[in-house]
Amino acid sequence: MGVGIGLGVVFRAGGNTGGFTLIAQILQKIKSVKYSTSIMFMDATVMIAGALIFSPEKALYALVGAFVVDVKLNFTLFARFLFTLLLKKCFSGFSCDDFPRFHLHG
Repeated sequence: MGVGIGLGVVFRAGGNTGGFTLIAQILQKIKSVKYSTSIMFMDATVMIAGALIFSPEKALYALVGAFVVDVKLNFTLFARFLFTLLLKKCFSGFSCDDFPRFHLHG
């Protein structure tokens, strides 16, 4: 779970961690492919190969892990967009009270 958030922070800062993330960054700049989409595609390719070489059960575990990372990555990248939007609205003459308040119930 923390991997997705960590990757989001690295991407937001314009960095990469090498490997698939370097390829994803290049695809983002050249072809406008989202980071998370290209990473998920490359991970899926590795998982399919793993299912053929090892077992489909192990590949399903990897799929669940990759899905969680992808969701957290998207959340981290999208959260920046929402935060920036909120700041622009609050400091451009609109009241922050215009934004709906979300409460978590536990």
